[in-house]
Amino acid sequence: MNDSAFIQCLKDRQAFLETIIAEKNSSLNTSPPGKLRIIRRGKQNYYYHRKDPQDTNGTYIPRKDFGLAQALAQKEYDQKMIEAAKKDLKIIQELLKKLSKQSFESCNFSLSKSYGNLIQPVILSDEAFAAQWQNMPYQKKRYWDDQKEFFTNRDERVRSKSELLIANALDQRNIPRTSEIQTYR
Repeated sequence: MNDSAFIQCLKDRQAFLETIIAEKNSSLNTSPPGKLRIIRRGKQNYYYHRKDPQDTNGTYIPRKDFGLAQALAQKEYDQKMIEAAKKDLKIIQELLKKLSKQSFESCNFSLSKSYGNLIQPVILSDEAFAAQWQNMPYQKKRYWDDQKEFFTNRDERVRSKSELLIANALDQRNIPRTSEIQTYR
């Protein structure tokens, strides 16, 4: 992953976390006051509404008011999610501030052109990678005499209509292809 893709990934995560924080804060505004206390007896859970922090027991929530227990549980979950999201968001914001234009991947491009033949870069520039890829040996298949002929916009012979469409689409977008395709006309 290159720097710009990494930075974009961080920014996407930042936006996601900000959305979660906003949604959960909005949800907290409509949640009931107090906390939920759960006691397990055997296989059964019993729910209590603690309206006052000094009240360690709370008021029993009967089954008919199960929605209150759900709302209090959701409130606690939302509070924990906000806290975790804020921690992650702080880390991402600090990282984005620290990332500079002089990053790992742009390091070899900042050297003068004179260094080009003297160093072995860890990461190739897009142009160098495309040139290297285009110069790779390509083993062509034979064309049979009775085979239908298809020619690209650059007068390159290809084996099928699908290859023709792909080659022309690549050319329209200036995407390099191997230089071993034969020109016939």
